[in-house]
Amino acid sequence: MRMNSFRMRRIAIVLVLVLITLN
Repeated sequence: MRMNSFRMRRIAIVLVLVLITLN
């Protein structure tokens, strides 16, 4: 049960996608 790591990784990916979209 390692949902914390998965969630953190997903949040990081979303942040990167948002930054690219804003750029």
